[in-house]
Amino acid sequence: MPDERIVIVPGGGGFADHVRSLQAYWHFNDSVAHEMAIMAMQNMAVFYAGLDRSVQVATSPEEIQRLFEQGQVPVWSPTLQWLDRHKVPHSWDVTSDSLSVVIAQVLAAKQLILVKSVRVPKDITVAELVEQEIADKAFSRYIENNIFDLTLSHKDDFLLLPELLENN
Repeated sequence: MPDERIVIVPGGGGFADHVRSLQAYWHFNDSVAHEMAIMAMQNMAVFYAGLDRSVQVATSPEEIQRLFEQGQVPVWSPTLQWLDRHKVPHSWDVTSDSLSVVIAQVLAAKQLILVKSVRVPKDITVAELVEQEIADKAFSRYIENNIFDLTLSHKDDFLLLPELLENN
């Protein structure tokens, strides 16, 4: 549909995996790891924006709206200040899974498509997603009062970024 808008919320990818490794080796606290993991998400946002000129980095809901108005596809790169204002804990319990819920709620999204690297049964519950560590530990708490439909997709079944942008 022409009125549908897409916001990409990247995970931290290999950058976040590296932060986990560094934390295991150096034993710095979760607050430091959180800050570094948010930077990992920011790096992935820049990466996605580098794949297609129609994708632009946005650090706030206001920037997301401005990019919508310009016909661009925003990739959300949350700032620590914005997350702190929204009382997002500095913890590995909150990853891009829960952060995608936060921005979807702020934007009053109609649907959240959570793209995962593992296949999940269609009838899986949110509690099972968390229990099986497919979604982060805080996910069930963030999504419990959602106003959108949640769809789970495997990364191989999900439309590739160029196809997604072409159909937007």
